[in-house]
Amino acid sequence: MRLLPISTRPLLHMQVAPLNRHRQLTLQSSAFLINAGKGYAERGGKSDQILEFLAHHLFEPAVRMTLCISGLLLCAGVILTATNCFLFALNKAFGTRYSTFLDFWPRKRRQPVQLTRIKVQLGYTASIALQLLVVADVLDTLVKPFHDFSLQELTKLAIIAGIRAVLAYFLLKEVKEAEEELENKEEENVTI
Repeated sequence: MRLLPISTRPLLHMQVAPLNRHRQLTLQSSAFLINAGKGYAERGGKSDQILEFLAHHLFEPAVRMTLCISGLLLCAGVILTATNCFLFALNKAFGTRYSTFLDFWPRKRRQPVQLTRIKVQLGYTASIALQLLVVADVLDTLVKPFHDFSLQELTKLAIIAGIRAVLAYFLLKEVKEAEEELENKEEENVTI
């Protein structure tokens, strides 16, 4: 290998450095293009940082909070139903006239607990809880990058959301029928 004189070494170094720099920039830009499809920006764009911040600090807690609210609402509906069923049993067993506990639709006059009214209360709370679960599923899919989902997971999520939506629809339909039945019974002053 032939050594170059000292005066030409800096020139050679200056000629090679831009080539390495160009190759490094090309690698960085190709990495940016590859990762941009995944939803990340390796170059650190402000808009991507804002979106990641919002996803992590706003949407993920919103998903968890929606799940907690729907669970608490469903538990409250079950406790309310159990309480009203107990009051109904007391009314039937001892001839008392306890009215519905936490009645969602107050009436002009207080009537004893009715099973149809209990059914309507539980139906509405369960329907709202199911709709909140669907909202949580939608928020969860919006938060996660698309490449994190496999086709099997997306199919499973779509089936679960579909089942929840169909259940909420038919439950609400049955609750409306029970409300109509309740209104007809109130006109006739019949206690079920």
